[in-house]
Amino acid sequence: MLRIFVVSDATGQTAERMVRSALVQFKEAPAIVIRRGNVCTPEQLRAIVQEAVGHDSLILHTLVSDELRRLMLAESRAQGVDAMDLMGPMLDRLAKHLKLRPQENPGSSSSWSRQGRGKSRPWSSPSATTTGSTQMNSAVRKSSWSASPER
Repeated sequence: MLRIFVVSDATGQTAERMVRSALVQFKEAPAIVIRRGNVCTPEQLRAIVQEAVGHDSLILHTLVSDELRRLMLAESRAQGVDAMDLMGPMLDRLAKHLKLRPQENPGSSSSWSRQGRGKSRPWSSPSATTTGSTQMNSAVRKSSWSASPER
């Protein structure tokens, strides 16, 4: 079974939703989604990479800190663990077009919405989305990072 580690320096909910949306495309996917939120130190990051070593694992992360993104890349390569940055390329592209530098502040998206910038547009209105439930053969274990031995 594939162990998909969703790693974030905030809650990890955004990345988990992305992963689950993608998993829907794989009927009865033999996968477990393990969310690790509030990962803010190199030690926490290394522990998660070590947790993935020796298993059929994939690490998907939304780290906004450039330092942590680079460390994740280096550590996962060194340990032979497949990892994918979900946030870095988007931040790079936005920085290029906005001619601004990212704040690298985890979880700051809510202030953007409070300023009125996150209002719905016609193409993303609720009436244009499909609702309903989709079943998949995958489990979830949600947690903030912890040094507890059972992880």
